[in-house]
Amino acid sequence: MKAVTQSPSALQYACALLQGDRQILTAAGVLASEDPVPGSMTSQCAEHHPADGRALPCGGDWDQQLQYMRELEGRLRSATGLAAAEAAREVTKCAERLQGLARVKMDTFLSEWEHAEIVERLTQKAEVMQNPFGIWLAGGPGSGKGHALQELSRMGALPFGAFAHLDVDKNREYLPAWINDRNKPKLVPSVERTQYEAGYINDLAMTLCARQRLNFVIDGTMRNTETTIRNMFRMRKLADQWKHLGARGTRSMKKLRVAVVFIDADVEVCLERVAQRAVKTGRPVQHDFVKECNQLCRDSVKAIAKAPGCVDLFVHVKNNGGGLDFVAGSAQLLKAFVSTNPVVAESEDLRLHDPSSLTELSAKSHWH
Repeated sequence: MKAVTQSPSALQYACALLQGDRQILTAAGVLASEDPVPGSMTSQCAEHHPADGRALPCGGDWDQQLQYMRELEGRLRSATGLAAAEAAREVTKCAERLQGLARVKMDTFLSEWEHAEIVERLTQKAEVMQNPFGIWLAGGPGSGKGHALQELSRMGALPFGAFAHLDVDKNREYLPAWINDRNKPKLVPSVERTQYEAGYINDLAMTLCARQRLNFVIDGTMRNTETTIRNMFRMRKLADQWKHLGARGTRSMKKLRVAVVFIDADVEVCLERVAQRAVKTGRPVQHDFVKECNQLCRDSVKAIAKAPGCVDLFVHVKNNGGGLDFVAGSAQLLKAFVSTNPVVAESEDLRLHDPSSLTELSAKSHWH
């Protein structure tokens, strides 16, 4: 989708097709200043574009669906055998679409200025840097990424409050579909209905951080290898745009430093934590997704660790309880990496910006 405005923060609402039999389209946004990256949340949201920005159901509006149902009713009365079975399946699909329409009509999606306000809240504590960093936290649901982030900050390995913490799950808390669900834990459909818009807000905030050279931490599962690698290279490119401004001091601007911190936990531990968190926070995660994501994350991290020129630093932390256990890298190395004036950690015998250091760390990691 091409740009429709000169403003880099402008949003153009679109619809995203939710996976599953319900086939419900829910509204989400597309960055108007550039083409959406294939595979990203914004790309998935760009497939169908309503002009008014409202959520639309798959297969037409209420009147169309009701008319189609009446036609199916007539077919069922006269049909037999396979024809009757096919008509019955169509009735079921139509009913599901109507159910989705009723659900979508309750949704009130946020406006452009409301999205911009959320992004400002997410990024307001981060400062413009000559040598910014972007850290991708990796780990499936229940791996303890939030706890690990707090522990790393307590150790001094991360500068507390000096970066934008971008978390899709936290973004849901701003969205009406999530707020209006009074159930505890929240219903699974509420998770589905907020997935694309919450993900889009993260995409937008990450893009803003890279453009303005702000430190940021992406708190996600990293289960999609290709999307993560694209985003890493894309953020580097956006951060380098300062070089072309011609302003005084831009020559001293350094490239965006990229790190991956893999928070690893056994799937049984993750399942137990997810169940406890659902009771405490009201955020449900299906067990099958926890198991699948745990493995996909491991596969993705291994692939990214081998991708040339992708990551400057890789840290592998085991988090099954009882404290963080560093399998690859260390708190000291991470602290040196995020330093305003990053230095080589002589004791680690690793050069922070040499791709070979990543290979060495990856080789030390105990994959299973």
